[in-house]
Amino acid sequence: MYARVSFIRSTIFEEGLGLGNYTNEEVDRVANLVAAGRESSLLTTISNLTASRAETFWASIQHTSVDVGMYAFSNSPYLMQKVLNTKDGLAGFHENIDFSVFIKSIAEIDLGDVTEKIADIAIEY
Repeated sequence: MYARVSFIRSTIFEEGLGLGNYTNEEVDRVANLVAAGRESSLLTTISNLTASRAETFWASIQHTSVDVGMYAFSNSPYLMQKVLNTKDGLAGFHENIDFSVFIKSIAEIDLGDVTEKIADIAIEY
């Protein structure tokens, strides 16, 4: 059991997910799911570890890998022009990750800086 817990901590949480602020309870939860062979629950639990820290939750853990239609409106002419831009904006269909890139570009967010600032914030369930 110790080898499994050590692997979960170092390989999955720290190296794989980049987490440094996980709890012993989270490690135990994952270890127990692995031991019980509950793969579906394990995938959801691991997904929730990162989603809860990013405050990003999904209606489904399924991913279709297809472009999605995005709809947006702004009462700011500048932002609306950015929205309608087919190259760097949101007009047309996009990979689901394009939305975060768009928000980053209009808000001038340094994601590396934000990640560094929040990396060690403990999350309680």
